[in-house]
Amino acid sequence: MFYVLWRAPVVAEDGEPYGYFHVHAENLEDTEWPWEQGGRLPSPPDKVLRLRVQTDDQDARVFADYVFGSIPLVSERLRRVWDSFGVSNVEYFATQVSNRDQAVGVPCYFAFNIVGKVGVVDESASSVEMRPFGGSGATMYKRMAVDAQAAVGLDVFRMAENTGTILVSERVAQACIDAGLDTLKFVPTDKWQH
Repeated sequence: MFYVLWRAPVVAEDGEPYGYFHVHAENLEDTEWPWEQGGRLPSPPDKVLRLRVQTDDQDARVFADYVFGSIPLVSERLRRVWDSFGVSNVEYFATQVSNRDQAVGVPCYFAFNIVGKVGVVDESASSVEMRPFGGSGATMYKRMAVDAQAAVGLDVFRMAENTGTILVSERVAQACIDAGLDTLKFVPTDKWQH
């Protein structure tokens, strides 16, 4: 079984929701690599990628272990879990948070690129609709059925049908939970709507 890697909602003890700190590239040129295409980067970054934390967000209280955006990021904690399972299809790149002194508790982040995209959607068993998006529309899964045999032996990969979506194996999802990575959420593929 596979799960979609996502961020968990964060809620205070009083039930009030709050947010994650936004971490983004300091230099726009660093966002130009094809981070989410599922292939090796043609010319990987040869420098430390500089990041900034948005510190003026009053609702932000915690840093995520997985940051999606113009440069996808994983915390050192999440990388250690993936490394412990021998996940070898991920390229990692060093980052540095330039305003670290203004944001207490910033984790060590790595930019990452997953090498490998797999067509796993069983279209005949999935419920799909087209929604307006841009000039042509986008396929949205109301219910997604996955052919687990298509990704045998992989623990982390991108969906070929939607390369912005990362799937992880059940054993990696459980290891993340066991390691206390509570900023992550693992959505069963049959419950994923996107």
